[in-house]
Amino acid sequence: MQDRARAGFALMVVIAVVLGVLIGTRNIGVKQDEGLFSVSKILDVSHDANSQGESASEMDFVDFGGEALGGGSDILDSLRLERNKTRSKNVESLETVARDSGLSEEARTAAGMQLLDLSKRTEREADAEALIKARGFKDALVFVRGDTCDVVIAGKELTKADAEQIGDIAARCLGVDLANITIIEQGDPR
Repeated sequence: MQDRARAGFALMVVIAVVLGVLIGTRNIGVKQDEGLFSVSKILDVSHDANSQGESASEMDFVDFGGEALGGGSDILDSLRLERNKTRSKNVESLETVARDSGLSEEARTAAGMQLLDLSKRTEREADAEALIKARGFKDALVFVRGDTCDVVIAGKELTKADAEQIGDIAARCLGVDLANITIIEQGDPR
């Protein structure tokens, strides 16, 4: 029975590694307070401060234009590559801890759980990206940080309806409150 448990754990670790390598981590390298403007009034996003005990931030939108960061989805490719590198390092570290027989069973189990959580988050980010692309956007990159989410969009200029769709997809796929989603527009160069 213990061999089965170890085989299951090993399979879980392998799946987490593969997903981690394919998807990457969420290191966007963009300061959240630069160039942001709120679209909560446009989208009529309201949040009941009493239900949370504090007021939540508003959904934000950033326009980086093609010239600011490079053309098309090149910047998204760079961000995706950086995310993959960072996530791979994280997975490798967690795997090392999970395999270290010198550590307590609790420490190894905790590392395995973190690998599983990383795998689940990676899958949810990939699902959100695929659904956003299915809505007709050239490219999308999603980063989840705790209870916040950044969505970088390449392609056409965003409208109110586009922002609503992107926010809805991110909220549903990632379980993030709409008020904690930042949409960053990476437009085509003109």
